[in-house]
Amino acid sequence: MSRGLVSHIQRFSIHDGPGIRTTVFFKGCPLKCMWCHNPETISFGKQLSYNSDKCIGCKLCLQCPQKAIEPDGTSLSYNDAACVKCYRCAEDCPGAAIVVDGKEFEPEELLSMLLADESFYKKEGGVTLSGGEPTAQADFCEDLLDVLRRRHIHSALDTTGHCDRNTFSALCDRTDLVLFDIKHMDPQCHQQLCGVDNKLILENLTMLLGTTKPVEIRMPLIRGINDDVKDIEDAAGFLAGAKNVKQVTLLSYNPLGSSKPVGFKRGWGIKAERLSAEEMDAIVSIFHNRLPEVRTCIRN
Repeated sequence: MSRGLVSHIQRFSIHDGPGIRTTVFFKGCPLKCMWCHNPETISFGKQLSYNSDKCIGCKLCLQCPQKAIEPDGTSLSYNDAACVKCYRCAEDCPGAAIVVDGKEFEPEELLSMLLADESFYKKEGGVTLSGGEPTAQADFCEDLLDVLRRRHIHSALDTTGHCDRNTFSALCDRTDLVLFDIKHMDPQCHQQLCGVDNKLILENLTMLLGTTKPVEIRMPLIRGINDDVKDIEDAAGFLAGAKNVKQVTLLSYNPLGSSKPVGFKRGWGIKAERLSAEEMDAIVSIFHNRLPEVRTCIRN
């Protein structure tokens, strides 16, 4: 039986597919987007995370026999090489300032947790696999999607599309909806901003657009990075004529990742300003001019 590593589960989500959904955030992503608002999911393994806002100063964590955690001014420092991954520091932390990010599940085990929200699934909701990058745990995702389908629970796969083509095709076949992220259309800019180029991503998107699988395109818009007219027109032109693209969702920059605890540090990547309503409207018009049948949605 496959096992998957999950960062966290978000209930009552209304932005990750139709209806009220439960979103499973997987650990591990081959991309390192500078604006990522879930940077705690980038690492492929379990990791300790420290939130100084919750620390009550009990100093129990400083009793670590390996001295993996030590004082660092008004905060703490962590030595991963010294850590033996017993995670006693997280278990003993009374304020939950130190936590373990990542828990292993078998598909049926995770399903039993997801079924707590089954009443919402019957009202046009469902389960969304997100991350991180769920395709990076392909075997577990295939098994989980099969289990959801047997229970007649609507599933959505939220993906960057950066994975082996055969793997991507197999997962798309098993899900009811694909939420496909477009970060940037220029290969060099994509490499600089996300840590990988977009060749494989666009190849998988081309394959997906040639199927009948329902697709929602999601584009995070970051001022000065991917909001220029050329990149937007390139994206709209790439999608033009695709009959299975039901919606393009434009995501205004989310600063959440810049303040999250990631490991024993706080914050991730860049800090950027949100686009104004007028700027977002101008981008919407570009998509409507190229994709008149697609419902374009702005989400803050």
